[in-house]
Amino acid sequence: MPEADAGSGPGSRLPRVAVLGGGAAGCTAALELAQPGWQQRYESITLYQYGARLGGKGASGRGQNDRIEEHGLHIWLGFYENSFRLLGECYDELQRAADVPIRTLEEAFERASLFIVQEPRGDGWLPWFANFPDTDDMPGRGDPPTMPSMFELLIRGLHLASTFVTSSRSGPDAQPVVEGLRLIPASAPTSSDRGISLHPPTIPFSRRVTTAVQEMYVQLWSLVSEAKHTAIAASIAFAEALPSDHHEHTDEHHAMLRSLVERAIGWLHHEHDHPDELPDDARREWYLADILLATVRGLLHDGALHDERGLDILDQWDFSEWLVLHGATPESAACGLVTTLMYDLPFSYRDGDPSTPSIGAGTALRGALHTLFLYRGAVAWKMRAGMGDVVFAPMYEVLRQRGVKVEFFHRVEELNLDESGHRIASIRVDRQVALKDPSVPYDPLVYPHGLPSWPSEPNCEQLARPVTTKEVESFWSTLEPVEPLPGQSPLLRDGVDFDEVVLAIPVGAHPYICGELIERVAGWRDMVERVASIYTQAFQVWLTEEMDDLGCTWPQATTGGYLEPFDTYADMRQLIPRESFPDGVVKSVAYFCNAMPTPKGLPSRDERSIPLEYADQAHDSAVQFLRDHITPLWPRAVRRYPTEFRWDILYDADERDGVGRFEAQFWRANVDPSERYVLALPETVQYRMTSDGSGVDNLVLAGDWTRNGLNSGCVESAVTSGMLAAAAVNARYGYTHHRTIHPVVDQRRKHA
Repeated sequence: MPEADAGSGPGSRLPRVAVLGGGAAGCTAALELAQPGWQQRYESITLYQYGARLGGKGASGRGQNDRIEEHGLHIWLGFYENSFRLLGECYDELQRAADVPIRTLEEAFERASLFIVQEPRGDGWLPWFANFPDTDDMPGRGDPPTMPSMFELLIRGLHLASTFVTSSRSGPDAQPVVEGLRLIPASAPTSSDRGISLHPPTIPFSRRVTTAVQEMYVQLWSLVSEAKHTAIAASIAFAEALPSDHHEHTDEHHAMLRSLVERAIGWLHHEHDHPDELPDDARREWYLADILLATVRGLLHDGALHDERGLDILDQWDFSEWLVLHGATPESAACGLVTTLMYDLPFSYRDGDPSTPSIGAGTALRGALHTLFLYRGAVAWKMRAGMGDVVFAPMYEVLRQRGVKVEFFHRVEELNLDESGHRIASIRVDRQVALKDPSVPYDPLVYPHGLPSWPSEPNCEQLARPVTTKEVESFWSTLEPVEPLPGQSPLLRDGVDFDEVVLAIPVGAHPYICGELIERVAGWRDMVERVASIYTQAFQVWLTEEMDDLGCTWPQATTGGYLEPFDTYADMRQLIPRESFPDGVVKSVAYFCNAMPTPKGLPSRDERSIPLEYADQAHDSAVQFLRDHITPLWPRAVRRYPTEFRWDILYDADERDGVGRFEAQFWRANVDPSERYVLALPETVQYRMTSDGSGVDNLVLAGDWTRNGLNSGCVESAVTSGMLAAAAVNARYGYTHHRTIHPVVDQRRKHA
């Protein structure tokens, strides 16, 4: 906490920066501001964090047997260029000793290229294997990839649709062209007998053609399309004849191309008007071709290539609704792959209700384009320890090494404006617990197997009184703040304790801490009311049998599209060596997560039963899920006579009987305002503020709730926003930001 008489105003010293919130965005902003030599630019950088650990929604802890306990399932996608690069720099700077288990970015992650979509078919579930080939590179290493234009991606989409159409036309006795879904990223060779190239051979078509010749070719290809079923080839040929820079295209060009794509859609639907009757591989490929063609048609029809808002222009529609609007069948738009990628993985359910999927079409499409076409190394990466261990421990170590002050157990209660409404005048920060020795900073880390990690509970040996995580990390905590130390104040003051503020606390908490901003500053009320967030739930189990023994014979994978209340599941066996169970007793680890129905309205701080009530719901839902719905995933985890989940396969050091063994597992409900998952609902992106658009002179914003290009609830969105926030602070003092921020495909921010 600050001294009451510290400083004499920003005119007589270097500026001081206060970062509020220690999630991915707050840590990123602090790291970016604290680049080498930062003491010549700023007097101090202080990060304020409630509780005893950094990480926000990504925080993890070590519990009994050093087991990793997460907020949920955290998997990084292969296009997270900013996140991987920032984290790689942390590992490089730390130069960890040889006996530390994870010393480099490469050792921290492993490829996770297999996804399994569970499709409801008849009375059962049919797995759809989506396998994405790996490459030798890694995001964040080497030169960042060149970002293709939307038009280049549109052409790739047409190529892929053509390949799927060819495959889907195989007869019922023919061998499928591909096994499941295999996509080769743009940097890969052009073809493979194990996958689908995004750059197959195309019909030659010179770019130096006149409009008249183009029109002639359109007429010719239209005739050919009617007779030879090559409408997609015509679309590709015409698209590749156009200038590569879509700014040189005319409305007539796009109208011609759209006409060809519409013919392709019509032919596809005429060829198979009942795709559900096709063999499974052909049916799935038909769905994908239908989705890709509708996407291309929608981009052309809605003007996303020419509008300065880019894909944001599409966010007025829900993604599946937008696909149907542009020609896709309802079956394609609701197929398992769309459900998994667009709705399940990003928890895209209005009010957390699984019956109301909803995500802005532009945001969803941007995420899909990056995920499928722009990954490096692997489409997804799993961490080889907890997210706290792999991500936030090295971030914290670098912050500490660079001289950034991290104030744990400091809870932000209120931001106050000055009379003009143009500056943050003060910030009330309550100290949750006193340290035994105030002169020694709190040391938060533990070292299972030598790996710097966060414990699940605070280290009370350093505290003046014992506290629990539930007390110091709960919005509804009854813990009374401690008195300030002599000479200190609970208020941070503008010009004394800070000159710049980075607000990295999620939007769900703003109604409680940003009342004046909401009331007095244009745009804040709309953002808080329109940018929705929901509860989520998760559970983890440690199993005494191998996955093969449970009937799960496929390789380690992430599964989506399954039954509520836990539609997403991941095999996390790679974590076993990082935990400390008795030798050989734990043979499998599984994580489950999902959105959680969220009540409307603003809960009061007096509703102190909320955390326990929803934790009990998560517990009961997990037990019911294992009891009733695990068979399609783990066929041999269930006894047949009588039918019951085999509770004995859950590891329990206390050897309880039956369902009692679940008490030794881990579950949680994320209901705190700052833990709620931020949605990207239709017609909301325009209400998000940019990092430098708070409307307050000394306040910048950081988080996945800001308008940052991706505009979605993921670590890349948070990290990118944190980088933009740091760039905005530096710009105010005339400093050139060191970072080239990797842009998104259709928007290049001024700081990028």
